[in-house]
Amino acid sequence: MRMLSASQKMISTSFTHTNIQTKASIRAGIDLNNPFFIAGILLVIQLAVALLTDSMTLTQEESMWHYIGRNWLRHGMIPYSGGADNKSPIIFLVFGISDSLFGVNYWFPRILGLIVQAVGMLYLFKIVNQLSNRQAGIIALAIYGLSLAWKSTGGKYVSFTETYAVTGILVAYYYALTGHQYKHFMLGGLTAGIGLAFRISALFGIIAILYFLIRKGSKSFLTFLASAVATFLLILFVFKALAINLNELLHFGFLDNLRSGSVTDHSVSWKLENFANAFFYTDFVLFYPFLLTYFILGLPSRHLTIWLILEFAGIVVLGIFARNHFKHLLPVMSIMCGLSLNFLITRYGLPFTKVMIIVVLAFLPKTWEPFFALKKILSGTGHTLVRGCDISSTEPPEQVKKSLGLWIRSRLKVDESVYIAGTGSVIQAYSERVSPTIYFNATHTTKARDQLFSDLRTNNPSMILIPKFENYRKHVPLEIREFIAKKVSLHYSLDCCMSGYEIYQLKQ
Repeated sequence: MRMLSASQKMISTSFTHTNIQTKASIRAGIDLNNPFFIAGILLVIQLAVALLTDSMTLTQEESMWHYIGRNWLRHGMIPYSGGADNKSPIIFLVFGISDSLFGVNYWFPRILGLIVQAVGMLYLFKIVNQLSNRQAGIIALAIYGLSLAWKSTGGKYVSFTETYAVTGILVAYYYALTGHQYKHFMLGGLTAGIGLAFRISALFGIIAILYFLIRKGSKSFLTFLASAVATFLLILFVFKALAINLNELLHFGFLDNLRSGSVTDHSVSWKLENFANAFFYTDFVLFYPFLLTYFILGLPSRHLTIWLILEFAGIVVLGIFARNHFKHLLPVMSIMCGLSLNFLITRYGLPFTKVMIIVVLAFLPKTWEPFFALKKILSGTGHTLVRGCDISSTEPPEQVKKSLGLWIRSRLKVDESVYIAGTGSVIQAYSERVSPTIYFNATHTTKARDQLFSDLRTNNPSMILIPKFENYRKHVPLEIREFIAKKVSLHYSLDCCMSGYEIYQLKQ
């Protein structure tokens, strides 16, 4: 098969050793030609971004997964019937294990995600090294590793499912590209199937690999496909053996995202605005000159172009344009940028070290959050609970929600439950108390609303928290707010108000 264009072959044959500047860097103790050295530096940057966050707590999404995972492993409450969210049971298991080992924490899932992400970075280098040469691989590795830490790509959300799905695709792509034995394509299918089990949007990357393999040969294509399907089905069988209802998995993990009131239910104008903000008003624009150069120079490999189109389509079809979703685009864009920059360096004799310095400065994350977080740690300052019932227009930060959750834990017994109206998953996770409903975080589909009402009619939690800030009134439907207010007026008495939440106790 014709894998490389003439220009790519010229690069591969013309560049076999580092230039004088790189050798000088090696003598100075900085090996810019060593992918492990580069990956190590990138990992330190990603570690700072992921762990030194302003709140240093679980995010809203992480809190949901931690809560469901904890209910699963600590209380035997099976996912979906023990807490609903639109994610795979595997991510709940990751957070459940984190809770079992270290209690409520945010750092273990993120460190695990960083390790998985580092594997993906090294396989991206190996892919580019195979397509072109070592120098192109180093450039692509640097671009990929730095862009992973951007705020616009959810740099601190390294524990999310995208990390596992993207790494699975990168490993699978490498074995599809370099494989020449059945075991290579089986291994690639295995990692692709695991990635798909973490996140269904991995399907777009898998289709790109299958397109590449069908041109490589029917045997490699069928072996990879059979391995990926078998792996995915085996994981479903394990879910079934663990008593997870596969109909609920299909509903919560896929179908529920397509219904009115779901997280994807937005107007066309909202989607267009967020599309523009995500693609044209973020660090993402740094890719565009290099991508344009890639296509102008005539470098494109068809399978890379198909991969780019499919990943772009996956983000647009979902239509949320959440920061972490853009991790799916980063690998192929970084590969293309690495190939185009390497071509320019080779064609025009540009100094590799200076080009790398420019790349690093351009793609370096533009955030001061780790420094502010470190300052708070050293000074011992942080957010505290504030008593009072004044209506606030702003939602309290996650650190305050954590403190409120810990306060609830000190007030309620282990077997008592608490319901936090709205998006209160951070409070729920840190309270270490169970919610009376599987919809412990605001969800607005018709099924979710009916289930919420049914759960709250039959269960009276010991405590109910109602937000007083604007986001609650803005994002939670009036029907739900009125139902909760009526329940509180009949069965509860106001205990106090703290940091924007009215706290009600069940009447004796």
